Amino acid sequence: MKSDSNILYGRVQPELIRTECLADLLEATIQAFPEKIALSSDHEQISYAELGARADLVAHYLINAGVKPGDILGLWLPRDRVIGDASWNREERCCLVAI
Repeated sequence: MKSDSNILYGRVQPELIRTECLADLLEATIQAFPEKIALSSDHEQISYAELGARADLVAHYLINAGVKPGDILGLWLPRDRVIGDASWNREERCCLVAI
């Protein structure tokens, strides 16, 4: 087992490795728990259903603007707006990751 003061390593468990991507996991969670809180900040709480709706709006806007699967782009967003702007799109398999 490796040791690093900032990282906790556990035993390797290959049976836990799955083939889903983040978009698949989020979509499954939206379907299973649409009314549960997905994201919360000091200013806002949104459900998984609302997160999915907001993500679809952003994804469709980007697609209409010409962004294609595999394209890399940067977006500037105020920190207090990031809660609703993390995005993915099921049909196009696009993902926007806030960093």
